[in-house]
Amino acid sequence: MHFELVALAYLIFIAFGFIGSGIADGLGRHYPATRRWLLSPVAGVSSMVLLTTLLSKIGFATKHFGPFLVGAALAANVVYWLIKRPAIDWKKAALWNGALFVALLLVGWPLVLAGYNWVSFGNIDMTTYLLGANHFYEYSFYQLPSLDDLLREVDPSWDYSFYYSIGEVRSASQLILALVMSVTSLTAVQCYMLLILAFHLTVIATAAALICSRQTRERIALVALLVIGSSANLALGTFNQLLPQDLGISALTASSVVLLNRPPSGSALYLQSGLGGIFLGTLLVAYPEMLPFALIPFLIYIVITLVKRAAQARQWLRFVGLTGAWALICANAALPGALHLLIWTFGSSTSFADVGTLFPYYMTPFGLALGWGLAPMGISDAAASTWQMQMRILLGGGLFLIALVLTIRDALRLEAAAVVAATMLLLFIELFFGKSAFGLFKLAMYAQPFVLGALTIAVARMLGARPALESAGAEG
Repeated sequence: MHFELVALAYLIFIAFGFIGSGIADGLGRHYPATRRWLLSPVAGVSSMVLLTTLLSKIGFATKHFGPFLVGAALAANVVYWLIKRPAIDWKKAALWNGALFVALLLVGWPLVLAGYNWVSFGNIDMTTYLLGANHFYEYSFYQLPSLDDLLREVDPSWDYSFYYSIGEVRSASQLILALVMSVTSLTAVQCYMLLILAFHLTVIATAAALICSRQTRERIALVALLVIGSSANLALGTFNQLLPQDLGISALTASSVVLLNRPPSGSALYLQSGLGGIFLGTLLVAYPEMLPFALIPFLIYIVITLVKRAAQARQWLRFVGLTGAWALICANAALPGALHLLIWTFGSSTSFADVGTLFPYYMTPFGLALGWGLAPMGISDAAASTWQMQMRILLGGGLFLIALVLTIRDALRLEAAAVVAATMLLLFIELFFGKSAFGLFKLAMYAQPFVLGALTIAVARMLGARPALESAGAEG
C-alpha cells in the first residue's frame, strides 16, 4: 500500500492552493470567502503556468529556476497572510478538505495499490508529455540541439525541441510537470500521475467555486463537488492521462467564474478584470482549443443581462476591455502559438471527423448512455443489445432532454454553470449531425463540471432551496 503517494498528490494540490491563495483573496475580495478558497488552487496553477512559460521562453531551464520560483511564491503568500491574519473556520475547512480527499481516492485508488508503477493506460499522450517535461527540465523553450547531438540521439527529448521551439505547440502542462520535478527531485514518470491527480482535484474545486456564488450556496456547492467528483467521464480524462485537458478544464471553469458575473462597480471591477485576465491568459497558454467555450457563453450572458436590463452596456465594455487587455498581457510570448493552434484546430475540423472510427459508439444511440457514464466504453455488440443496456440508452436520452430544458431555463436566469452547460449540450447535437465522433468524445469530458453543476442547482431548486438560489445573476 502506498498511502504516502496519495498524500503527496494532495500536498501538491494544497501547495498550488497556498500559492494562489493571495491572488484569489486579493483580486477576488468581493467574492464570498468559500469561493475565494476554492479558487485558490487554480489561481496557484495559473500563476505557475504563466511565470514558468515566460521564464522558459526567456531562456532558463526549469531545473535552474523551479525551486526558487516555488519558494518565492510560497514565501510571498506567507508574508501576505501574516499581515492579513485571517480568521479560519477549521470545521468548515476540514469538511471541504474531507470531501476533496474522498474525490481524490475515487480516482487515485490505483496509486495506493501500485505506487509509482501506476501508469494507467500508458498511452502515447503520456509519452509525449513526459518527453516534453524532460526537455524543459534540462533546456529552455527555444534551445535547439546541434546537428551532431540530434543525429547521435544524445537525448531522446531533443526530438521534441523543434516541436515546441518552432511549432509553438502548447506546452504548459509539460512545463508544470518539469517544475514539479525540479522541486521534488522525482523523475517525470514518478511525478506524472501525482500531478494529474492534483489537476483533477483542481477541476473539482473550481467547479464548486462556480456554484458557490454566495455564502448561502455552500451546501449546494459541496454537494456539486461530490457529484462532479463521482463523474465517470471526468475521471476518464484523468485515467487516459490527458494532462493538458485537466489543466484546460480548470482554466475554463475559473474563467467562467469571473466572466459569467455582472461587472461590479468601483475598484472591484478592476480587481475582477485582473483575475479574469489571469484565468483567460492561462486558458490561452494551456489549452486554447477551449477558448470558444469561454467566449461564446460569455457573449450569451452579456446579451441576456442587457435584454433583462441587469447590467449596462458601458459596464460591460469597460470590463471586457480590461479583462481582454490583462489576458493578452498574461499570455504575452505564448500568444502567437495559441492563435496558431486555434486557427489550425478550426481548419482541421474535417480531419477530426475522420477519426470517428476510433469512437464509433458516439455516433450511435449508445453514446447517450456513454455521455452520462451509464455504460463502459468498448462494450461488445452482444452486451450493447441487451434490454438492460437499451434501458440505459433510453435513460441517457431522457436525461439529455431534461438537462437541456433545465439548463436553458436556468441560463435565462443568469445561472453561470447553466449558460456554459446549455451551450455545450446544444453543441452535442451539432457534433452528432456533423458526424464528429472525436468531438463528442472530448465534449463528454469537457461538459461534466458544467452540466452536473447546473443539474445540482436545478435539483436543489426543485427541492425548495430557493433562498440560496434566487437571483442567480445578482452577485457581483
